[in-house]
Amino acid sequence: MNLRRAAFAASLLLPWLSMDSALAQSPHPSDPNRECETCEDLCALVDQYWQKELGIKVWQKYAASNTLRTMLRPGSSLNQFEKIIYEQELPKAWKDRPLPCKLAEGWQNTNRLQAPLQQPGPEDTGLETKAFQGPSCNIVWRNAKLEGDIEKHWRSTHVCKGSADAELAHEQVHQKICLQAWAQDPANAASDLAQPENVAESELQAWKRHRNQLRDQIQRLAHKCGWQPTKGQKNDPNAVPTPTQTKKMEERGWHAFQVLTSSPP
Repeated sequence: MNLRRAAFAASLLLPWLSMDSALAQSPHPSDPNRECETCEDLCALVDQYWQKELGIKVWQKYAASNTLRTMLRPGSSLNQFEKIIYEQELPKAWKDRPLPCKLAEGWQNTNRLQAPLQQPGPEDTGLETKAFQGPSCNIVWRNAKLEGDIEKHWRSTHVCKGSADAELAHEQVHQKICLQAWAQDPANAASDLAQPENVAESELQAWKRHRNQLRDQIQRLAHKCGWQPTKGQKNDPNAVPTPTQTKKMEERGWHAFQVLTSSPP
């Protein structure tokens, strides 16, 4: 098959091509302005979506809005609560979690089982809202306010713009809760925000916002990438591909590409 025909075949299945491929007409994944438009992006978004979906169930157990929430031992500190969450609950929830696809190299998490908030290393630190340090409630990255070149650098760690936008939306939920607490009761805001059940509630709301924004991106891409929803998924406006469905979509795409680009006997 000549190069022109191969390129045409590739265009039919372009979303499944590696972003590093010479045939892929997309900017490098570190471009902070690159929209989520390929199926490789879809794989990353689906992975993040189900990570959030499983984590939401963890935060729900301890959140202030849950009248049947799991109670901590009296006198438990925030540090003790976070150890329970990040060293026990989330790893347990994510254990054996299937990852949908092989993602583009250069994305921030080389270990896909480790969420940005699960004991991140110095080079993988996600966003943070400074909720306990005063009424400004700044969103920071690596202890620098998220603005200008700092924001641009942070965005470049994401696979595509929609992924970064979802994380920022997550953090803006924390910021809103923080600002409200400091405006309503500045004398007690820091201690109130640090109560484990309030931390869990803030995380619950933020993770839901994060998940929902990812869902919007996923649904926009899924059918383009060959998603074949089940009957139940067709009737559910919130449905997204499962990791297994996403993996099968990837396999079908690559198989079709190999058939189309193979040389005739």
